[in-house]
Amino acid sequence: MHLPTQYRPPASGFGFQHCSNLVAHLRIKVVIACLSVLLISCKTPPIAIESERLVGPIPTGSALTFQTQSAKARIDEYHVPNLQSGQPNITIRLEHLLADIEGSIDEQLRNYELNRAEDCQARQFSKIWTGLEANYPSTVVMLTCPKMTESDLGYLRLTKAILGRGTYLVTIELKIPGFIGAEQRTHQEAVIFWLGQLKRFKVCNAPVDGQICNSE
Repeated sequence: MHLPTQYRPPASGFGFQHCSNLVAHLRIKVVIACLSVLLISCKTPPIAIESERLVGPIPTGSALTFQTQSAKARIDEYHVPNLQSGQPNITIRLEHLLADIEGSIDEQLRNYELNRAEDCQARQFSKIWTGLEANYPSTVVMLTCPKMTESDLGYLRLTKAILGRGTYLVTIELKIPGFIGAEQRTHQEAVIFWLGQLKRFKVCNAPVDGQICNSE
């Protein structure tokens, strides 16, 4: 007479060992996945961040004399050292106005300059150039101030406006003794030099890299 075979469950130790092996296997997979991500991130170059900004040559040794920034504008002003006696006293002013302008850039720049020259006698405004630079609308003007109302000084002010995300303004002011008529020609060489420097100021929209976005 044969008795029915009795079912014997597997030993409890086998079940625990199986679970331990599964957990260890999963841990190894997680470690391999993390290492793979790290290797990929090392091989992939970082994404270049595009940033529109004004670039241009500020002479070595120039002193930052004024700076302000708000939600509407940023202004940086530099005093350029006099390398020789008798040279004009030169100030470079960089502005980024974030508000959109109304009307043409030429009209706005003319009004802007004349309003800034209310302290001048016999002021004269002239447009030097207008067009596109690196696909940005740009205008260069000059304001001649023979003599300021409450000073013996006058000035020749060169201003460049560039339309980008807002309006960029570069002003180079040559402050000189008050003059009459053709006496301003004494400073013609300095004006020509600074017009060349003004041309090098431009708006650049490229990855933040000094080798890519420069003033040349």
